[in-house]
Amino acid sequence: MFQPLLDVFAQSTHLPQAPQKKPLKLGLKWYGDGVEDFKSCCFYHVLSSHYDISFTDKNTCDLFLRGFLFHDKDLIECAKLRMMFMGENARIDFNLYDFGMGFDDLSFHDRYLRVPLYYLSLWMFFKLAMGPNSPFQIDESIQRAFYALSPDKSPDHPYSENAHHGTITLNTSFSDNYPHLHALASDQSDPTKRAFASFVASNPKAPVRNAFYQLLNAYRPIGGGGGGLTRWGARGPIRGGFLPKKIFWGFLGLGGGW
Repeated sequence: MFQPLLDVFAQSTHLPQAPQKKPLKLGLKWYGDGVEDFKSCCFYHVLSSHYDISFTDKNTCDLFLRGFLFHDKDLIECAKLRMMFMGENARIDFNLYDFGMGFDDLSFHDRYLRVPLYYLSLWMFFKLAMGPNSPFQIDESIQRAFYALSPDKSPDHPYSENAHHGTITLNTSFSDNYPHLHALASDQSDPTKRAFASFVASNPKAPVRNAFYQLLNAYRPIGGGGGGLTRWGARGPIRGGFLPKKIFWGFLGLGGGW
């Protein structure tokens, strides 16, 4: 059931490499470890197919790229092109930014590119699907292109990257790390026999979302494992063992998400 979506996504990340890459000096305000975390992101992968990227400060860059969760005040004195990636359901202030990417379903000529929230998760899923004994298929030409743009990685050796919920190791046994998903994709388990739904939320100050949780739970009991909504009286068990056992997932939170 996941393969068609994975195929479309893999094609969307693959651009033919430019015969001669243009230099791009990138100023960055990103999450986690900044530059190193950005290098594991799909945006860096796509840009690298056409640009020779170097990282510099906001005063000497060609483009300043900022993620959400940071203050805008550091942009006041930045005279360079500015771009923001908004990973939440909020609108980018185009009085401050020349270009933007985000969840908002907005049409703004060539200044805005819609990037659904699940896009970055699909990027991680795409890399997981290239691991040993994965039940999913990635076109060999796309795999070669991925490793050509990632000379520090090899299809023959495991490597680690930071994800929004912690460090994840890639190029390791898919069936050992994700047994529930492997069994489901390999038709070794019946999805209709899994529990109904999970709902993980950290922020308790969202009345509309909380009301939806209560209505859904009244219809059919659900598992709540977050710091804001929980059925255990505390934060629930780790996601790897909790979420995959449900048919539907509802996940809302920042950082650790719990």
